[in-house]
Amino acid sequence: MKFYIKKVYLWFSEEDKTVVEFEDNKVNVIRGNSSRGKSNIFAIIDYCLMSDKPNIVEPIINQYTEYYGIEFQLGDTHYSISRKKPVDNVGADSVFMDNKPFADNYYPGKNNPNRQVSEARKELDRKCGLSRKEYIYPWGDDVDNPFVVSFRPFLMFNALTENIISTQYEFLNYKFFEETYTDEKAKRDYLFDVLLGVDGVKEKEQSELVEKLAHDQNSNKRQRTSYDKVRGRFDGNMDAIIAIFKQAGLDASYLETDAPDADKINYLQRIVDELTPVTDAEKQQEDEKLSALKQELHKKRILLNNINNAAYEYKVYTDEIKYLKDSLKPVDYLREQLKNLGVTMWSNMLLDELKKSLLSLDDKAKMPDKSDFVSPEQIERLKKDIQDLEESISQYSKLQIKPVEESVKYMAIGKVHTMIPILWNLLEKIPASKPREIDYTRVAQLRQTAQAEVEEIRYRRSTEVKEKLDPEIQGIFNRFTQLENFEGCKTRYDRK
Repeated sequence: MKFYIKKVYLWFSEEDKTVVEFEDNKVNVIRGNSSRGKSNIFAIIDYCLMSDKPNIVEPIINQYTEYYGIEFQLGDTHYSISRKKPVDNVGADSVFMDNKPFADNYYPGKNNPNRQVSEARKELDRKCGLSRKEYIYPWGDDVDNPFVVSFRPFLMFNALTENIISTQYEFLNYKFFEETYTDEKAKRDYLFDVLLGVDGVKEKEQSELVEKLAHDQNSNKRQRTSYDKVRGRFDGNMDAIIAIFKQAGLDASYLETDAPDADKINYLQRIVDELTPVTDAEKQQEDEKLSALKQELHKKRILLNNINNAAYEYKVYTDEIKYLKDSLKPVDYLREQLKNLGVTMWSNMLLDELKKSLLSLDDKAKMPDKSDFVSPEQIERLKKDIQDLEESISQYSKLQIKPVEESVKYMAIGKVHTMIPILWNLLEKIPASKPREIDYTRVAQLRQTAQAEVEEIRYRRSTEVKEKLDPEIQGIFNRFTQLENFEGCKTRYDRK
């Protein structure tokens, strides 16, 4: 897209203005002695093109100027822009923008601004095709407020400073422009890519993909190699233990199951503990403990038996009391019936004495409280104590010294005892999950495709620079009358 600056305006008042005109399709050279205002012409252009940091010299120029203006052609569209002068190095926040040339009698003071600076900048960005999201600078640190590429940094390609004459091999004096767009080489390179139509974002994405695929593949290989190595050592030691067990006539069936490795090691430790011989002193100590356990068990069993007997006797006693109470009922019955039949004094005395004797027996046969000598909780607690003692005695019985003919088992247990710490150490090094399997063929294809895209983008960049951009720059140099020290000059951005 062609960008051609036609005129630059300085309005000192409604009646007084200065207009600087430029010719199309030519290199317009502004020359003059030092401090005569040459750089300020571009500073005015920069300000009219929505600069947020005006750098127009205050004495003389900005001091006596009221408004600045510019007319330019961008593609097939004409633009005329005027902007009130900056005050205290702060630019006006609005501009007047139109798509036809200023009239001869036009004065910005009589025309109200019709665009905010930000709106005008976005309008020119859209005209330059820079509104797409792929022109968001991809290396910015602020994700919430990404640095969006604007048309403004490309002004450096439209105005060249004296460096093209005074400095060999230097074409763009980017330090003259806003640092926001040119303070890093990566940004300047990215601007060149946008200018040349080279997809630097895609190049970065595909380059990172190539690196990521290579990293993931190498990492997976290392993880699998490490896993297989440790897993192989663990399984090898476990297979050796299984062989030792079988040779010694020990049961190795649990070790050959799919049980967790930690459970297998704990199982080995229990077998070692059970079968490891004890010394004479240890045997004597264990015998004393076993004797004490048996005595305690005997006491508990006697106590439980006594409680059961007491419960039985209690039941018999309660049955007898019930029978005794039933025996009083006939006496009361006879007393009621004899009243109707008529009784003698002797009959009443006999019945009274009989009832008195039975009541005396009933009074002495009070129902005792069962909780005084037995309760369900006591019985259950005794049964649990007896069960625990029986289990302890069973465990101690396994710790007896083994006969001499079991020396093969002794040797097996000794070997396994030394191998258990090794198994625990290896188990700690085994990752919790097995590294996933990667289709290395597929990864290689993806890397190859991504690398091919990167190389294509880089080749296009090199082609655009060497075959298109460099000749254009050399053509500008060739237009100078003095060619000394400039033949064969190349841009400092030549990226081979």
